[in-house]
Amino acid sequence: MSNTIEIPVDIQHNTVICGRNGGNARGCREDRIVWSSRSPHAEFTLRFFPLGLENAGATELEKLFPWPFEEPRPHDGIVSPRIKFVGTLRHVEEPLAFKYTIAVGNWVLDPIIIVDKKT
Repeated sequence: MSNTIEIPVDIQHNTVICGRNGGNARGCREDRIVWSSRSPHAEFTLRFFPLGLENAGATELEKLFPWPFEEPRPHDGIVSPRIKFVGTLRHVEEPLAFKYTIAVGNWVLDPIIIVDKKT
């Protein structure tokens, strides 16, 4: 059974605010993550990067897939400006972590997404 993780996006005091805990999330295959702006004037962009973990030993970053979702990866790897984005986490053999940046205008935040495999 899949879950939906909702991450509201807002600007407060010239700072990007994502969700209740900084936009970090952990999910499994088929879980959906929904980013949505609280203001129609605060469009955001998203960009994802594989994250190597120091306690996991050496990681060959070039072998990691830099897109954590089943939906097609945007041509340049950046989700274009929008007020809502929905991504369905893809299947992974081993847990992966992704750093992402979310930008609203000139303001940027860089949370993480951890993708666990379902047991």
